Amino acid sequence: MLRHSKLFSLLLAGFLAAQPVFAQSMADEIALQMTQLGFVDVAIDGTWLGRVRVTGTRNGTSREIILNPNTGEILRDLWLDENGQMIAADITVSVKEAVTDAVRDTVETNIDARQDAREDARDDRQDARDDRQDARDDSNDE
Repeated sequence: MLRHSKLFSLLLAGFLAAQPVFAQSMADEIALQMTQLGFVDVAIDGTWLGRVRVTGTRNGTSREIILNPNTGEILRDLWLDENGQMIAADITVSVKEAVTDAVRDTVETNIDARQDAREDARDDRQDARDDRQDARDDSNDE
């Protein structure tokens, strides 16, 4: 029983230690998406409350996204125009959709690559069978 509790404690500690890594990868993905959307001076840093901040500017508009470091959840997505006025838009959904689309594209690419590899292997096996059959036919003709 004691071994199981130690194992559980180690697994839990490992899981909790991995959470900030997830938040960092989420921040990296958001920074990449912002760059792809034309934002410049994209930066990732921390806040006084220990959260992750991703910032960038585009055409006089600045954007700040705050993430929960434990879950990667977007806590705030603030857009300001060149006058410092908040722009009212549901941009968080767009970022989440963009990240989801990027993940979906990666998964689809991996699935396509596996399917292509299976089809190539199937074609190679068929070619080998055809070659063997051709060799048998040639030996029967002689």
